[in-house]
Amino acid sequence: MQRRKPHIGSENIVTLVKASESGVIHRRHLNRHWRKADKAIQDAKSLGQIATVEELIFDPERLDKDGAKKLAQNNGATTGLPNFASLLYEALAAPDAPPALFEQDLCDRIGNYFSMDLVERSRMAEAGIGRIEIKLFQPYGIWYYLKTADYDTAYGYALAEAEKRHDEDWGRIFQWAGDELREFTSDGDTIRAKALARLYTRAQAEVVMDVSQRVFRMLMNRSLLSHRRCPDGVQRIPAHEVHALRHNREKLLTMEDDLDISLNQIRLVTDLKASYIKTLLHNKGVKTLSQDYHKNTAWYRWGDVHRVFWPDGDHPLMADIEAVEESNGSGKRELWSDMIIELHKDVAEKRRRQREAKERRREEQRQQREVLRAQMIDNFPSWMRDEDVEQVAYLHVGPTNSGKTHDALVELANAGSGWYLAPLRLLARENFERLNRMGVYCSLLTGEERIDVPGATFTSATVEMFNPHHSGNCVVVDEAHMIADDQRGWAWTQALVKSEAPTLHVITAPHGLNLLTKIFDNMGVETQTLYHQRLVPLSIAPEHWPLRKLPERTILIAFTRRDVLRLKYTLQNFGRTVSVVYGALPPEVRLKQAERFANGEVEICVATDAVGMGLNLPADNVVFTTLHKYDGKQRRRITASELQQIGGRAGRYGLSEAGLVGGVDKPTLETIRRLINEKVPDLTVARLAPRTDEIDLLEGDLAQRLLTWQQLNAIPDSLRHILTSTDMVDRLELAKLLSYDDLMKLGVEKALLLVSAPVRTESQEYWVECATSILKDEPLAPPPPSPKVISEGDSLRYAEEVISCIDVYLWLAYREPFQHLVEDPTPVIKQREALTYEMDLALMKRFNPTSGNRRFASDDPWFDYF
Repeated sequence: MQRRKPHIGSENIVTLVKASESGVIHRRHLNRHWRKADKAIQDAKSLGQIATVEELIFDPERLDKDGAKKLAQNNGATTGLPNFASLLYEALAAPDAPPALFEQDLCDRIGNYFSMDLVERSRMAEAGIGRIEIKLFQPYGIWYYLKTADYDTAYGYALAEAEKRHDEDWGRIFQWAGDELREFTSDGDTIRAKALARLYTRAQAEVVMDVSQRVFRMLMNRSLLSHRRCPDGVQRIPAHEVHALRHNREKLLTMEDDLDISLNQIRLVTDLKASYIKTLLHNKGVKTLSQDYHKNTAWYRWGDVHRVFWPDGDHPLMADIEAVEESNGSGKRELWSDMIIELHKDVAEKRRRQREAKERRREEQRQQREVLRAQMIDNFPSWMRDEDVEQVAYLHVGPTNSGKTHDALVELANAGSGWYLAPLRLLARENFERLNRMGVYCSLLTGEERIDVPGATFTSATVEMFNPHHSGNCVVVDEAHMIADDQRGWAWTQALVKSEAPTLHVITAPHGLNLLTKIFDNMGVETQTLYHQRLVPLSIAPEHWPLRKLPERTILIAFTRRDVLRLKYTLQNFGRTVSVVYGALPPEVRLKQAERFANGEVEICVATDAVGMGLNLPADNVVFTTLHKYDGKQRRRITASELQQIGGRAGRYGLSEAGLVGGVDKPTLETIRRLINEKVPDLTVARLAPRTDEIDLLEGDLAQRLLTWQQLNAIPDSLRHILTSTDMVDRLELAKLLSYDDLMKLGVEKALLLVSAPVRTESQEYWVECATSILKDEPLAPPPPSPKVISEGDSLRYAEEVISCIDVYLWLAYREPFQHLVEDPTPVIKQREALTYEMDLALMKRFNPTSGNRRFASDDPWFDYF
């Protein structure tokens, strides 16, 4: 422990200044060694005994202010403290000084402000002062003498004086100790031995009294045990006091009652839950002494606690409880009272009753669910076609770039009326334009966009927008293998099952054929399978392609928006022209970026798996930068099906001899070789969405009803091998934002429609604003304003967020239950058109996707591929 600095008075300041070699002392030296030095300086100055200039204190009889400052500037060392060794020498050489002086006596002769810490040993040696150490009689161990005197005389005097003082100290301790000896101890011969025979150390006293350290500490703090520090530095207690208290157990126990015990200690000893203990003590009127909410514990008075748990008075001591705590609960049952045993029986009985009640509730809920499930299955619509309904499904099966969609569209164009159903609005728009170019009047219908062509008998739509009651003569269902998608597969199921068109053209990858055939068999619909082969062969690149050596007409695949933009920036720095395609971009921007690539305006298109479907991207090569993606739940390697879908984009019909699929490094390329021809497992189950009448049967708010519906999985046994409930995670996330009262106000049908809106994470807050407006029957809040300029990564991201909000607005505006809340969507449509135009132009510029604040460094992971 650091020793506290001593006080210094004004007279001591004067002594130090006059004793200094130069007559000047810097203030910092005084403040470093003494407390209240500034006050002492001020007092001495007011008496005219010293003077100051700046931080210097000087003797006015020897110097003036200019002289003191000049002296300090020339040699700062002269402003230090005086040579105390000379003061020590004077004290030792005084006429009344003995041959040797004890350290503290020497300091007292100089002044109460002085300590030996102020003097270096080397300075004392230079001054002719010697040091004597006597280890036998502590604390009188350090003595000083003049080296000009006889050492043996000085040592003999110091030894005798130390022994004398030592004996005097022990004599005082002996007088204080009393007459009673310690147990099993005989009296000593010397004063020290006699005193020790009558005293206990703290550890010895704890053992003799059989009390815990905390009780012993309380006894000492309350002065029920006197104690002193002996000359050897050890704290001791008189034996007669220890023996008296040891025999007064009642007093000790009373003392122990005032100790505090923690909730955790009670829990450990009684083996009862903390919440149960707190409730029991509260009900018995026991108050907490203190609480620690961070550690989730509390403290109680031990006397109050043992009266509850050991009411017969035969309670353990705190030492017993601390022993159990130290052994982590070992031996606790030996301390249990009849009360604690009864409490455990009571707890066990309550748990049994709770368990039985819980089991009864579970059984009741199970029975209720079985009734609901049976009712839903009874109401399940039949898939089987009436005998008088003739319907044929043509299954177009083949890999990417095999002409499946082209052949199906030709059949649709010749049918006179019908629908083309796409997985993406981008693909719906692309084939809307394609059909109109073929001379077929076709309208467009997506969640966010409607174009009515006069006289049109065909509609190109996203699959969710299909109206089966006006199916026309033919329906083309594209990417039908998505019927197994856990989020959107229900839309394909609904389109196939409810379509009333006499002819269906269903386009699928090979792994969807088996499931689709089973579905049509259960519908009683005739199927004919049309196999398609790739129009351009697909091959694996012989070597990997570093980024610097990518050939033209290459689609470079990454799986995150960030990586796409970073790769674009990197390639542009290499002097390449680049377009980009990723999911957060509006379809119009993706289409325009794809057109720039298709027309040869740019050399390379950097894209995510959004190019796997819905874009006309004629490329010679598809190159993967990675084969791992985050699918919304986990980061995983892409499946063989996903790789074949994306890689199948390679090869331009009529322009390429073969499409090449490659990677930016050797490990990626080797994995591609293994996966590209790997057989993809057949799909097993299609997905089914909840019907309004099913949700009406259930109880709770919308989120609870959707979760119950998913758990019931109310599907007839005849269809369970090919059908299951859709994953409601996206709808549930929005449904949780609607209360039970909101559901009652909206009704189930409107509520289900509302939570089906295309909401992204960045537009969820805006969706809540729209939902609030709908509940209040007020006009929908407009989307946020567009950024003024798109010049860097942050402004591009903000533009994407605005587009996401606009899509929510337009989606709601085109839904019949909410149309009256939008007077005119035209301004928002124009905002969207202007913003998508600016986004496309911005993406053609070279900008740092990290908002311009940081440049790419050499540790950029993409540099591994250069």
